[in-house]
Amino acid sequence: KKYNLYKLVYYEICDDIEMVCSSIGKHFIMAYSDNPDGLLHKFGCKSQEARDMVIDAEKRIGEMCENLDDTIVIISADHGHKDIGNVYNLLDYTDILDCLIMPASLESRFVTFWVRDDKKIEFEKLFEQYFGKDFMLLKKQELLEKQLFGYGEKHIKIDDFIGNYVAISIDNAMIRLQNYLFEGKKVRKSTHCGLTKEEMEVPLIVIERRNRND
Repeated sequence: KKYNLYKLVYYEICDDIEMVCSSIGKHFIMAYSDNPDGLLHKFGCKSQEARDMVIDAEKRIGEMCENLDDTIVIISADHGHKDIGNVYNLLDYTDILDCLIMPASLESRFVTFWVRDDKKIEFEKLFEQYFGKDFMLLKKQELLEKQLFGYGEKHIKIDDFIGNYVAISIDNAMIRLQNYLFEGKKVRKSTHCGLTKEEMEVPLIVIERRNRND
């Protein structure tokens, strides 16, 4: 099956967790698998490949937990996923490109733009015309005021990575951050970084394993 190559990774992760937990002493283990994220990008949220992987992973993790003593296992994700419908190639919108100081950046569902000062009004009108039904356009200050990056002191690198506008997907669309060197690159069937429920809600599973000898 197509997911078998990915399967080896989380099997090895579970094997390693069991090995560390069987050693003497207390342990804090943080383990990460790049799947099902990779399978979802490639095949989509409703794909058989992703479904098979999740079912198999649940089985292997369950087996691992049965072999643990005095251990709490916490399972979660760093984000959800959203199948992609509308795909916009930014290279097709030359009037948008003419408003920019430098290429757009970050993610296809969370795009940042560095817009020329004399083109801001024009950019806002064009963006609403082309992408308004699929994306929420915010000025940088609006983004920070909404605290979408969280609370607390602003990170010193935000000003380097965030332009004067950001566009965040509110539906199933993406803006391809393609340049002329990468024309024809495959489009991901599913991705993340937007504001939909599917992307922002993540599971939280807590399994407590007591001493089997008690």
